[in-house]
Amino acid sequence: MKRVTSKKEFLSGILRRNNVIKVLLCLVIGMFLTGAIAQLSNMNTADAKQNITHPTPKWVTAYYAGWKQNELRPQDIDYSAITTIVNFAAVPGLKDDPAGLDLELNQMTPENTTLLLKVAHSHKTKVLFSVGGAATSKRFRQATNADNLDDFTTNLVSLMTNDGKGYNGEKYDGIDLDWEPVQDSDRESYKKLVYQLRAKLNATNPQHPPILTAAVKEQPELFAQLQSKFDQINIMTYDLAGNWDDSQLTWHDSALYNGEFPPEEGRLPSADSLVKAFMHPGVKANKLGIGIDFYGKKWQSYTNQLQKWSKNSQPNVKELAYADIVRTYYPQATHHWDQKAQAAYLSHDGSKGDKYFISFDNEKSVSSKINYVNQQQLGGVIIWELGGGWLPPGAAVRDPLLQAVKQASRLHK
Repeated sequence: MKRVTSKKEFLSGILRRNNVIKVLLCLVIGMFLTGAIAQLSNMNTADAKQNITHPTPKWVTAYYAGWKQNELRPQDIDYSAITTIVNFAAVPGLKDDPAGLDLELNQMTPENTTLLLKVAHSHKTKVLFSVGGAATSKRFRQATNADNLDDFTTNLVSLMTNDGKGYNGEKYDGIDLDWEPVQDSDRESYKKLVYQLRAKLNATNPQHPPILTAAVKEQPELFAQLQSKFDQINIMTYDLAGNWDDSQLTWHDSALYNGEFPPEEGRLPSADSLVKAFMHPGVKANKLGIGIDFYGKKWQSYTNQLQKWSKNSQPNVKELAYADIVRTYYPQATHHWDQKAQAAYLSHDGSKGDKYFISFDNEKSVSSKINYVNQQQLGGVIIWELGGGWLPPGAAVRDPLLQAVKQASRLHK
């Protein structure tokens, strides 16, 4: 027998069903919101990871020449643009002591050293000193022969720590080897130097060994063998062309690519070709750095790259600091960009004074080089040398190239 539902019971049932529907709706909405929040959280996490892992150079190592330190004081340097500064340079050998270190030649004075260490360390920037420089092969050979090697490496470690006393409480964080050039006959001596120096550096602080870097341009097979001993292997991808070059062509001082211009394929040097040369025998990409030059080259009586010259009449090629290029040549010259080489240059036809071609790094080429470092997953860049990019008083920005490095590298110190 059917039970007859009263009006009161009917309305009560409707209310109960409505409550169930409300509960179900709340559950559905809650599940949707939970999913949306989780998705948003994942997106934010992914974005955060992307920001954290955005490719930046592991190092920006800048050379700081002793003879520039009165013009560009340690306290004037923007340390937020660099990870490491290299005091340049001690030179192997003294007149009466082949294993000694000449600090006077490049004006690497104790006073400058003490101030540099104090200021740089206050900005959490590592400080190395360099030993060597251009045309120091003969001095290195004498310092690293069987009679002198042990004393030489001991002297290097002693300079790093000031015989353990420090420089007013500060010590260098490591050493940069700048043996130029390393010839085939130097390979064994170079190996012995690196093995012994690395061992002595490790002994000073086994938990946190000092940094050991190398400035290189030749002998990629040698550095493939020695790479585990170095923290950085920096290729000097500047001074790539001059009146000594076998190509007998005007060319860029620090081209990123050589462009393979026929009929000179493979003969025109570039950062990319040097990187490939070092990676071919097995040097790891993350051990390598390339160079940014705060100097340029002026080719007198030529107006652009790839112009032929004769060894019977060698061109006049002069080095210019970036500051001098900006001050003296920017106003009158025509500015150019070599898209293939990714290199900047100035040209003047001689209608108002000199006829010349000036190859140099500018803000655009700096950005291209650091992008290349990121794309190739290299370790970083070196700068030669901070003083060359320091503009005179009155300039709106006195270190424009260093600021370009800072902007492109996006260091997070």
